[in-house]
Amino acid sequence: MEPLLQELIEKLLPDLVVQTLGQKIMEELRPLIEDGAEAPVEITVAPASLAALEHQLAGAEFSAFEIREEPSLAEGQVFLRIGHIERQIDMTGALDRIAQAVGSLNALNERTLKHA
Repeated sequence: MEPLLQELIEKLLPDLVVQTLGQKIMEELRPLIEDGAEAPVEITVAPASLAALEHQLAGAEFSAFEIREEPSLAEGQVFLRIGHIERQIDMTGALDRIAQAVGSLNALNERTLKHA
C-alpha cells in the first residue's frame, strides 16, 4: 500500500496543487473582499506558479490585483496582502506533512509485522 500512496503524493498531488491554487486563493480572498477591503490585492507566488495562476485568475471577481514573483517561495506557497491584512497559503507544506504521515504509517506497519 505504501508504494501506491507514495506515488500519489509524488505525482498526483503536486499536479492537483497547481490546478487548484487559484481556487484556494479565491477562497481566502473572498471574505476579505466582502468585508469591504478596498485596497488592491497583492499576490506573491513562486516563479513556477506565475503562468498557471495568471490563467486561473483571469476571470476573477475582483479586478484590482497584482501578481508578484518571489524566488524564495516553493511552488504551492502564496502570500496574499490586502492593505494591512496578510494571509499565507502553504499547500507545499501540507503535501510534506502528508508524505511524513504516510512514511510514519509505513514504519509503524513494518514494526507491527515484525513483532506480531
